[in-house]
Amino acid sequence: MTAPASGASVVPSYTPDSQRRAHEPARGAGEAWRGHVIPLDGLRGLAILLVLLLHFTTDMTPPDGSLAASVRAAFQVGWIGVDLFFVLSGFLITGILTDNKGGGRYFSAFYARRALRILPVYFLAVFAAFHLLPRLFQGFDTGGVRTEAAFWLFFQNFKELPYQLSRTVGHFWSLAIEEQFYLMWPLVVFFTSRSTARRIALATVVLSPIVRFIALQSGVPGASVYHFTPFRLDGLATGAFIALSMRDPAARVTLERWSKPVGVIALAAALTLYGPVHVPDALSTKLDFSIGFSTLCIGFGVLLTRVVFSQQDSRLARVLSWPGLVTLGTYSYAMYLVHVPLLRVVSKVAVPPQWPGAERFPLGWVIGYTAVLGLLTLAAAMVSWHLCEKHFLALKRRFPYGAPARPAAYDRAA
Repeated sequence: MTAPASGASVVPSYTPDSQRRAHEPARGAGEAWRGHVIPLDGLRGLAILLVLLLHFTTDMTPPDGSLAASVRAAFQVGWIGVDLFFVLSGFLITGILTDNKGGGRYFSAFYARRALRILPVYFLAVFAAFHLLPRLFQGFDTGGVRTEAAFWLFFQNFKELPYQLSRTVGHFWSLAIEEQFYLMWPLVVFFTSRSTARRIALATVVLSPIVRFIALQSGVPGASVYHFTPFRLDGLATGAFIALSMRDPAARVTLERWSKPVGVIALAAALTLYGPVHVPDALSTKLDFSIGFSTLCIGFGVLLTRVVFSQQDSRLARVLSWPGLVTLGTYSYAMYLVHVPLLRVVSKVAVPPQWPGAERFPLGWVIGYTAVLGLLTLAAAMVSWHLCEKHFLALKRRFPYGAPARPAAYDRAA
C-alpha cells in the first residue's frame, strides 16, 4: 500500500486483496502481472486445498479396493501443495523486492511488512501448541524449551519433534523455510543486478536435485532431505526466477516461448517418477526426492507462468478466478496454520477420521468428513482474519516503501 498523504487520516482497517483493487505500481501496457492478479489467489487456494485433502484423510482406513480407498489415495497426492506454495512465495516476494529496489526503506519496509503479515497469528498458534493443547491431550510431549525456542525462531525444520507435537504442528516446517528465505533473499536482490539474481535463482533450481541426490547417496536421512532448508530451495528459486524474468523484456519472451515445452517435459517426468512405473525402492526414493521434487517445482513454475501470461477471459484464468478458490487463497495462511491442530481437537472431543461407523458408508465419510473439516478450518481462518490479522495488516500503512529512484548502478545493466 502507498503511504497516506501528509496530514491525511489513516483508516485502521484492512481488506483482503480479493475484495479490493490492490495498489498497482506504475507499469506499461501488457504488464498486468505487476498488479494484483486474481488467478494467483486461486492458485494459492488450490495449494491450500491440496494440503487439506492430504492431512484430513491421512488417518482414514477405507476398505482396500473400494472407491473410497481410491479417492483417499488421490487426496494423498496433496503433499505437492507445499511445493506450489514455495513457487508462489518465491514469485511474489521477489516481485515485491525487485519493484521496490532503489527506493528508500527497502529493508525496513520489507521486514516490517512481512512481520506484520506472518508473526501475529503464527505466534498465537505456537503459543497454543505449547501451552494450551498439552492441557487437552494427556501425555502431550512438547519436547522441552529448546524445541519450543526453535518454533519461536523459525528453526523447527531442523528439529526432530516428539510424536504428538509432530502430528499437531509438524507441518510448520515449511513456514520455517519460507521465513529463512525472507531473511536472506532480500540481500541477494539488493546487492546484485537483476541478471545476476536471475542466474543465482536458476543455478539453485539446477543444482538442488544434484545436492539432494548426493546427500541421499551419502546416507543423509530422507526426512532431513525433505525438511532441511538447503535441500528445499528450488521451489522458492523457481518462483524468483520467473519474477525476475518477467521484468526483463528479452527473458520474458524466452520464458513465454519455452514454458509450454518445459511444462510437458516436467509433467512427463513427474508421471514417470510418481506414477505406476515400477522402480526399485532404493533407487525410487533417491529419484523421487531429487529429480522428483524438481519436476514438481518446475511444473508449478510453468503453471504460474501460464497464469501470469493468460488473458482475463482465458479458460485458465476463469477457473482460477472461481470465487471458492479465491476465498481459500485469501485465507490460506491462517488455514494452513490451524487445520491440523483443529483436526486433532475434533478427533479428541468429537469424531476421529478413523471412526468405526464409517465402514457403512466409506466414500461418503471420506468426502463428507473432509468437507466438514475444510469448512471448520475456513471458519477458524476467517475468525483469525477479522479478530487478529487484518488489524495488524492495517499497520502496513506505517511502513511504506519509498518511491523507487532511478535504477541503482548495479541494476541498470540488467
